[in-house]
Amino acid sequence: MMTAVLFAQEKTKVACIGDSITYGSGLEDNTTQSYPAVLGEILGNGFQVRNFGISGRCVSHSADYPYTDGTVLDEIKAFAPDVITIMLGTNDSKPQNWNEGTFRNDYVALASKLKALPNRPRVVFFTPTPVWDTEGTIRNSVIKDYILQDIKWLGNDQGCDVVDLYDPFLNKPFLFPDGVHPNAEGARQLAIVAAGACLQRNWREEEKYIPPVEQEVKDRISEWQDLKFGMFIHWGAYSVKGVVESWSICPENVGWQYADRPKDKTYDEYVKEYEALPERFNPVEFAPEKWAEAARYAGMKYVVFTTKHHDGFNMFDTAESDYKVTSPGCPFSSNPRANIAKEVFNAFRAEGLKAGAYYSIADWHHQDYWWDWFPSRNNYINYDPVQFPEKWPRFQNFLVAQMQELTGGDYGELSMLWFDQCIPSLEYAAPVPWDRMAAVARANQPGIMMVARWEGTVYENYRTPEQNIPDEVLDYPWESCITMSNSWSWRPDANYKSTRELLSILVKVVSRGGNLLLNVGPSAKGILDEEAYLRLREIGDWMKVNSEGIYRSKPYPLGGNLYGTTVDGAVYAYYVPVAGDSEELPSEIFVPNVISKDVRMLGAEGTKLKCIPAENGVKVLIPDKLRHDLPCRHIWCLRFR
Repeated sequence: MMTAVLFAQEKTKVACIGDSITYGSGLEDNTTQSYPAVLGEILGNGFQVRNFGISGRCVSHSADYPYTDGTVLDEIKAFAPDVITIMLGTNDSKPQNWNEGTFRNDYVALASKLKALPNRPRVVFFTPTPVWDTEGTIRNSVIKDYILQDIKWLGNDQGCDVVDLYDPFLNKPFLFPDGVHPNAEGARQLAIVAAGACLQRNWREEEKYIPPVEQEVKDRISEWQDLKFGMFIHWGAYSVKGVVESWSICPENVGWQYADRPKDKTYDEYVKEYEALPERFNPVEFAPEKWAEAARYAGMKYVVFTTKHHDGFNMFDTAESDYKVTSPGCPFSSNPRANIAKEVFNAFRAEGLKAGAYYSIADWHHQDYWWDWFPSRNNYINYDPVQFPEKWPRFQNFLVAQMQELTGGDYGELSMLWFDQCIPSLEYAAPVPWDRMAAVARANQPGIMMVARWEGTVYENYRTPEQNIPDEVLDYPWESCITMSNSWSWRPDANYKSTRELLSILVKVVSRGGNLLLNVGPSAKGILDEEAYLRLREIGDWMKVNSEGIYRSKPYPLGGNLYGTTVDGAVYAYYVPVAGDSEELPSEIFVPNVISKDVRMLGAEGTKLKCIPAENGVKVLIPDKLRHDLPCRHIWCLRFR
């Protein structure tokens, strides 16, 4: 049974878009047996579900029934859904529809049109289910080799959620009598998965954030919002291999997850090898003081460190698991600095930075999460807690016990607990004991922030968009977490973003009211790449000149390639060049929405700049002498008083 959290009093509208599977072809009564019909029953009175399924639909704009045709979009627009679930890809595999060259572009166009509907619905893409014995028409090979990966790529690219329907139904051909369409029981199981996706959180953007009740927590959030800039550190035994953090052992058919697995090993062989990585983890050059010093110089004000990632390897001395850096099987356990999380937190606090603990709810090493009696199919739990009632309560107790360890005093003052993989299952009822975890943490450390990502509850004290920046100012606390390179974990082939790109990210985030959590990944030796240190030094050089408009700032709307903040009545306009790597400023800059008698460039405050009134703003004249002797590189800031 699924129990929905209370949403707004107005019904949440769910539009189910799809092809004949969504429509309910082959069912005795599609009005009551199709998966959207069953979904409405499961979700109950707080939801209104409408079926937009039409036989033959596919994404290709050149096909007979494209999803993007005006009629369907007009109908969906009139319905004004809060959530759109779209099951697609089956008909795209047909020879007459399949076009590998345009497929991704078609998907992007579809996602963009749906997201741009007036009420900005949350869009969830469902992958195709498997098909059997239809290779002449609907081709399972195309679905498996191309469409699955492209839909999952789309989720990352467009910020849409993706629900995998392929792997969960791979061994259930009996639910699809004609090889394509589900029977009534198959439709019911599809509806259960769809319900899990709809019940994850309240999707109405303006209602998504629920502020905390405790004044101490409110004060901590306000203090944290003024800090603006922090360091994220992803580190674990996976650095021995230099592979993606944890995800290479996830048995999902997703390219970026399995890309690091060698082709000459079976999945089970690879997992066995991966889980033995702690036996080779010996970061003898570990010196968190260097990281902390570099972070402080860069202008960072807090750190968030991975105490446990999804693979379940603990980077702290927990009594709740033997899979930890202080276990005798790990060679680093004999090092006096073996309790790595404690060393990191202490080093950063010594440099004046706040400390926070990243903690994954998922634990793929724990027998009450991934039970090895069943094969794991995806990143969620692999058993039914109702059928095995002793297991999930035991895992809940494990989570609470580790919160007691992290906040009980041994690891010092923590500003936030930053949780990831917060949804254990889309199929089963497996609640995370947030109330108990918060009670323990705040009894030990009053005011500590709980960051339960994507929960949309009182335990998500700020939002955490990943690898992207919101397009506009948001009216709730938020933080973009973004990698300095192209990976969260250390990789030997890391490709680092340029200093200008990183500074551009920082000013965009801050100008929209957010914080930036910039990630680095130490190697298995315990060191950061020299390129990471270089970026931090160059960011720090820039911050020495320009941080006046960063810390404690509020957004100030400007537009174009100007990003505005305001602090204590002053307005700061950060000018980001658009012409490649140009280090030049134009001779005049139009700044909208300002009126000022005193304009200066940060770092060159001795030169008062001339302003000419213009419609809806001013033109600031930049003298040649200043243009040829700029106070910093990459991005420049004009201050208006």
